[in-house]
Amino acid sequence: MSSLNAVTVTAYCYVLECQARTDLSNAPACSYYVGSTSNVNMRIAQHFNGSAARFTQAFKPIRVTELDVTPRLTAQEVLAFENETTLRYMERMMTENPDKPDAWRAVAGGSYCKIDQSMPHELRRRLSRPASTKSVS
Repeated sequence: MSSLNAVTVTAYCYVLECQARTDLSNAPACSYYVGSTSNVNMRIAQHFNGSAARFTQAFKPIRVTELDVTPRLTAQEVLAFENETTLRYMERMMTENPDKPDAWRAVAGGSYCKIDQSMPHELRRRLSRPASTKSVS
């Protein structure tokens, strides 16, 4: 693709710490929502006033825990980054809550926003790696 045809999308990827998922038995103490937008102030305000994603309507945001501003070339790159961030948080929740097999459900974002979804294949693959090769931040 020539640089003349490339359109840079400035997308903010953000992570919101939210209230615990009270619909899960043995839920972690909090949940996380991962999103992306070109207008971060407006979108985060929508989450906090209850007019955004179903997840943050059900489990109210408490604070912004991460904000990434990186120019990306396509909407697909934005979604890929949002998915990677979501999977990283799901993996982290499983690592931090080994006694809670559904801890990953306390994270939603990107392609993984259904509240009643089954465990993503990619997360299953990551969790099956030996501990020494996992990269949890």
